[in-house]
Amino acid sequence: MKRFLVLCVMAAIFTGCRQESVFCEPEASRPVFRAVTEPFSSGITRTTLGADFSSLWSEGDKVAIFAGSSQKDQYILDSRCTGSSNGVFNLLLAGEGGGASVPANIAIYPYQENLICLADGTGYKFSGFSYPSLQNYCIESFDQGAYAMAAITSSAQDFDLGFRNIGGAIKLQLVGKDVLSKITVRGKEGEKLSGKAEIKVFADGSSPAVEMDDTAEDFVALNCGDGVQLSLSVPVNFYIAVPPVAFYNGFTVELENSNGEICTLETSAENIVGRSQILAMPIAKAEFDIPVTAPGDYVDEYGINWGQGVIINGVRWAPVNCGFKEESVGDKGFPYGKTYQWGRLHGVGFNTTYDSSVADKVAGGSITIAEANAGAANVFYTVTTSNSHWFTDTSIENVWNAGTSASPAKSANDPCPDGWRLPTQSEMKALVANRSGFVENSGQMGYWFSGSKAYNENVPALFLPAAGSLGNNGSISLKRESYGRYWTSTVRTSDNLVYGLNFAYNSSNFNVVLTGGVYGYSVRCVAVE
Repeated sequence: MKRFLVLCVMAAIFTGCRQESVFCEPEASRPVFRAVTEPFSSGITRTTLGADFSSLWSEGDKVAIFAGSSQKDQYILDSRCTGSSNGVFNLLLAGEGGGASVPANIAIYPYQENLICLADGTGYKFSGFSYPSLQNYCIESFDQGAYAMAAITSSAQDFDLGFRNIGGAIKLQLVGKDVLSKITVRGKEGEKLSGKAEIKVFADGSSPAVEMDDTAEDFVALNCGDGVQLSLSVPVNFYIAVPPVAFYNGFTVELENSNGEICTLETSAENIVGRSQILAMPIAKAEFDIPVTAPGDYVDEYGINWGQGVIINGVRWAPVNCGFKEESVGDKGFPYGKTYQWGRLHGVGFNTTYDSSVADKVAGGSITIAEANAGAANVFYTVTTSNSHWFTDTSIENVWNAGTSASPAKSANDPCPDGWRLPTQSEMKALVANRSGFVENSGQMGYWFSGSKAYNENVPALFLPAAGSLGNNGSISLKRESYGRYWTSTVRTSDNLVYGLNFAYNSSNFNVVLTGGVYGYSVRCVAVE
C-alpha cells in the first residue's frame, strides 16, 4: 500500500559572498591556486557542514582548472586545508597542453575527465559534465562530488578562485520506524535531474548556469548504504544535490526500506530549486505497509505493526517497550512505553512531561491480582512501604509465566501482545551481558545491549531507553533519561520477591535484582517461540 503526503516549500537562499578568513598557506615551490567556497545562509553544504553553514573542502577534493587555456589540468586539495572553506589546490596531473588561449583561469568542481572548454560569446561553456544519478548518503551533507561549483578569475594572472554554486538541493526531513536503504526523487513532468549537462561560466563574474542535455535522466537517487535508521521523534535529514529545476506540477519521493518495501511521498504544488537554493521540505513520515500476518511481527495494543524486532542469543526481543505510543498532535503518547506494576495486565501513563496523574491512584494491599486485572485498567495501587507488594496473593509464581523458568509460557495476566511474553530472569541477564556506553538514540538516552557478543555497531543489539520508574506511591521514583527499570516474569518463591533489571547513567552495574512488585517498571517483551 502506498501513502501520499502533500508537501510544501520552504526555500533557504544562499548569500553568495566570500568569507573574509585566512587561506591555508601553500607550499611556495609548487604551482597552486587558492580557492574559497560560496557560503550558505542556512542548512546545507557540499560535503561538510560548518557551524556557520559554510561549505568546507573535504580531503581528496579535485577540481578541473583551465589555466589560461582551453586544456584542463587536474588539481587536488592540499590536505592541510581539509575542513576549511578556504583551500589551496596543488597540481596533480597536467593536461596535454595546447588549446586555445583563455584570458582567465576557470575551475569546475568536481573534476570530471570529459570536460571540454569552448568560448561562447560573453563567457565559456563546458560540455562533458555529468550530474550523478546515484549519490551516497552523508550525515548532514552531500556525497563528495555531488554538488557542482564553478569559478572564473579576472585574468590569467589571478590565482584566487571564488567558487559559485551551480545547482541547488532538496532537503528531506523524515521520521518513521524503518531503516531506509534508498531514496529516489522524480519530477512529474520528466524534469532532468541527473546525467549529461553543459555548464556556462561568464567573463563578467555573473552566476554560472547549467543546461541539461536531452539525454539526461528524469530522476536522482540517494543510496543509504547499510541503511539509515529513522526515528519516530527526531527527523533525519537527507540532502540530494540537483541542477536548477522547476517542478511546476510537483514531484514524488520514493522511499525503499531495508526489506525492499516501498513508500511514496508526493507533492502536487509548484516547487522551484534555483541556483544556491535549498528546497527544504517539511517533516514527513515514512509509512510502509507491513503485513500484520508476518510471523514474528510485534503488533501492539493499538494495532500498529512494529516489525520483527531483533534476535539476540536466540531470543527475539520486541522493537519497542510495551505500551509504546508515539506522540502526535493533541496526544502526548507514551514514547517510552507504559509502566507496569508487577503482575498487572494493564500499564499506566508516564509520558514526556513526567505526568503520572493520568493514572488513578488507589490504596493497595487489600486486593488480589485477579481482582485488579478484572477491574479498571488505568489504576496504580499504592502502598506506604517500599520493596513491598500491592496485592494480597501469597503465591505468584505463575502470574506472569504460566510455565517454568526453563520453559516459559505466556499467561493470561501478561501485558505483552499476542505472540509475545515477559522475559525471564535468565533471558534478561543474558541480554545485558554486553552493552554500549550510555548514549542517545532517537532522542532518548539509554544503552544498547548485545548479549553474549561484545558490543559494536556490527552485531545485533537492542536499545533499552532510560525510561525511569514510578515509586510505591505512584509518583516519579527514578528520573527518566538517567535510570532504567525493566521487569522479568521470574519470582523467588521463598519470599515472593520478583526480579527486575536495574541500570543507571553513572553506574557499571547492570544487575537483575530482587524487589517488591509495587513499583512501576517498563516491560520489553520477547517472542513466544
